[in-house]
Amino acid sequence: MDIVDDHVECSGTGSTQPSSVVVRYEERPCPYSQRPNARLWAVKTGGSTKAEGRGSLRIWIEPSFEYELRQQGSPAIASVPIDDNFSTRSGFCKGQPLVSLETTIPTCLGSSRPPKLWRVIHGGHSFPGTLARGSSSDNKIKTSPLNFQLQFQRHLNWNCRDPSPFMSSTNDHAKAIRICGCYEARGMTGITILEIDTTAGEEWDATGSHIWEVQELLRCFRLPILQRKKYLMNEYLIEKCIPSSRVTRRVDWDEEKAKLDPKGTVRSAARREFKQAASKKRKECDASEQSERNKRTRGYKCLKGA
Repeated sequence: MDIVDDHVECSGTGSTQPSSVVVRYEERPCPYSQRPNARLWAVKTGGSTKAEGRGSLRIWIEPSFEYELRQQGSPAIASVPIDDNFSTRSGFCKGQPLVSLETTIPTCLGSSRPPKLWRVIHGGHSFPGTLARGSSSDNKIKTSPLNFQLQFQRHLNWNCRDPSPFMSSTNDHAKAIRICGCYEARGMTGITILEIDTTAGEEWDATGSHIWEVQELLRCFRLPILQRKKYLMNEYLIEKCIPSSRVTRRVDWDEEKAKLDPKGTVRSAARREFKQAASKKRKECDASEQSERNKRTRGYKCLKGA
């Protein structure tokens, strides 16, 4: 397997802007048979393993490759425990194979950091929306060079409900209003817009929090499918937590929506999109159930004719 050298400068990365070096994987999982020479894989675990509290992401690495990397002092696996249960190929059938051991990703600092961000929360969010669910005392999910891309992709997947070390925010106030409309259409309550001041760098540093621009990370990880998603435009991720003193304003949606959306255009569009999505999901479920019924019918006919 050829390992790509990703030491290329992503836009926005400058000499005064700290960056991190992380591992890059293929965008999507593939069967092991398609990449048999890959020596490191990110694997999603099954339900039984998740029930044991090990999380849903694990790393498989070829033992000789791990030895090589540790001998070289590679930052990719420094101080990162490798799951012994995945020391043999029999542990999985498919996953995301390694592409590059060293991909540089920039943190939003200085002029690249928007002075103000907005984050929309609702009654289902814990810790008044200022602490990532994956950073709570019950979870303590930490990013590392080995898992950063994996945690990043999981967070952007709306169907994934696992705790994340990130929180979503935007530098577009109009987008924040649209998100409020979407939450309301889904029947959520307690919808609030947090206005966040990002300019006091020392307060952010004190909490160990980082701000990442989603489109920049997508370019660095070369994830073109996600790059084209409209809902990921003007999107920023806050890692770990938001300093409480940096939340400069809380806007209650129920109290202010008449001013923020005076004609109700945003809310009407959100309700329409929600109904269309729900209808599409019902049709997909019906088609899946029909397919299963057809399989059972064919199986019964085969048994009957045997």
